[in-house]
Amino acid sequence: MGRLGCLWGTYEYMLFTEPAYRDLAPPEWEVEEGEERYDDIGDIKTYVYYPPEPEPYVHSPDSKPSAVFIDTLRSEVSREYCQVAQNSELRFHFNTGRRLTALLEYRDDW
Repeated sequence: MGRLGCLWGTYEYMLFTEPAYRDLAPPEWEVEEGEERYDDIGDIKTYVYYPPEPEPYVHSPDSKPSAVFIDTLRSEVSREYCQVAQNSELRFHFNTGRRLTALLEYRDDW
């Protein structure tokens, strides 16, 4: 599966050649048809499938977070760090640095 965007990627896709699409892709998938040109082999018909966004995780108060939730959280935080690093006008929507340590009541000498 390919990835576009920042570290951890935000847009996943699957790129198929015509034979791979015919042999592997389920018929219900909506794909973007395209063509790529290569000097040594010529034109290749391509199909790109973009999977739907995953459903948001809803945590139950009586259970501990699943590994999927933790991975999703890490991915989203990494994505936001990447976006802010690439665009200095953006800001984090979560607390960081000394502000976060104060909210968590860490001692200043730590």
